[in-house]
Amino acid sequence: MHAYMKKNERKARLTQHIILIIAGILAAIAIITICGSRFQSSQVQASDRYVETTLYKSVYVKSGDTLWTIADIYMDEIYGNKTEYIDEIREINHISGQSLQAGSYIIVPYTVSSVR
Repeated sequence: MHAYMKKNERKARLTQHIILIIAGILAAIAIITICGSRFQSSQVQASDRYVETTLYKSVYVKSGDTLWTIADIYMDEIYGNKTEYIDEIREINHISGQSLQAGSYIIVPYTVSSVR
């Protein structure tokens, strides 16, 4: 009967060790999950503080000005290319062609970056 008790004690200790190992693994997973979500949320908060705002400016059209030369002056990196920026100027100002009327004004977009 003594050998039987030792066998049961070994099984009980082995079961306790397995339970401790599983609890340790679950605790490690919980810690990694919590730390990971806190790190991710702090990254989101930092990027939320940086804001880009599109504003509009009235520009006087001089003799010789074209949509391309105006785009060279006012276009910023938000636009994929100059054609995209010029298309927006056309839409804002209801311009169908390429030519501009010297002495008139057009509205052009530009971007201002700020921190909240």
